[in-house]
Amino acid sequence: MPKPLVTIIMVAYNSMKIKHILDEALDHLFKIEYRPVEIVIVDNGSSDGTFEYLREFVSNKAPRDIQVKLLKLSKNYGFAI
Repeated sequence: MPKPLVTIIMVAYNSMKIKHILDEALDHLFKIEYRPVEIVIVDNGSSDGTFEYLREFVSNKAPRDIQVKLLKLSKNYGFAI
């Protein structure tokens, strides 16, 4: 019986001033051994380049066997919608 897909959701908002924390969090998520796994990163309407930074980081470092989805919201909806 195949294992179920696990989805991890990460929310970011204007995080460029703490991008070292984004890097560390994503590096750890990319090292998860469980498969199948997908990571959904939601940019909560950032205006400081966070989305572009995340897109570049993911394209350079995400393992090929982990599906990563990037979503950019038009405004900050908070952490619970």
